[in-house]
Amino acid sequence: MGIPNLSSTAYWAKEAFRDSRGAREWFTGVSAALKMVERALPPSTSRVAHLGSGLSKFGNALATRRPDIHVTNVDCSSDALMRLRDASGPQPNVAYVRDDLGKSQLPSAAFDLVLDKGTLDVFEIGKQDVSYLTTVERILRPGGIFYQVSDRAPEARDSLLLSDLWASASWSPLSTDLSSYWDDDSGLFLYRCVVGASKRNG
Repeated sequence: MGIPNLSSTAYWAKEAFRDSRGAREWFTGVSAALKMVERALPPSTSRVAHLGSGLSKFGNALATRRPDIHVTNVDCSSDALMRLRDASGPQPNVAYVRDDLGKSQLPSAAFDLVLDKGTLDVFEIGKQDVSYLTTVERILRPGGIFYQVSDRAPEARDSLLLSDLWASASWSPLSTDLSSYWDDDSGLFLYRCVVGASKRNG
């Protein structure tokens, strides 16, 4: 069996979760990701998008912990979203939206916070990272924040850290005591990018 084309929408829509049962977490586990986000969550946050959610319960767990926040799980796989919704049960402050993030139809300036655990990495493989990051900036409100977890080191993230889409961009290593999808999480990084107070690409 050949190496899957991780940059293909068809792979994620039809194949990636075919044999998965229950939740599947990339990089950090749910509890660790929640601690990471809650420590840095701006008080004004009310609308959150989890991009490339797949079967991850990260967004749902945040919505349970913070009923004042509305979370939208976004993925290109309708099947994954349906399975995530069925596994999580009814949550009035959670929505499920199918969207091809490579040519997204998500509304502009709709979210205070965008969460991403590994989704940008996939777009980097397909050399579509600039398009994806433009979408992230577009759907964030002025002053909105993009949090991204990756195993890619900062020196390999020029398209993220040096982009003029952000008013500021920073990173920090993740602690090795985090519960990780991988056997060794010592090489994980948290990236934080903030949209300017005045913006708009459209």
